[in-house]
Amino acid sequence: MNSDMSDTSFTLAVSLEPALECLLFVAGEPLPISEMARALQVDEISIEGALRSLQIGLTERGSGLQLIRIAGGGNSPHAQRSMR
Repeated sequence: MNSDMSDTSFTLAVSLEPALECLLFVAGEPLPISEMARALQVDEISIEGALRSLQIGLTERGSGLQLIRIAGGGNSPHAQRSMR
């Protein structure tokens, strides 16, 4: 992969993180990746990458939010508030 493509992918994932965090937080229920991709008008692979980056960011900043992938529900991560 050339560096231009990887830089573009990184930029897209970073710019999607705040939108995904907002989308998951206000949804109040699990969202399939296909719905997130449709709402944000990007492909599902971009959503997957941004979700991974978002999870790392939430952990690094000690957020009370966690992303949880629900078993049996397909690709349906959702935000969950954690009481600490």
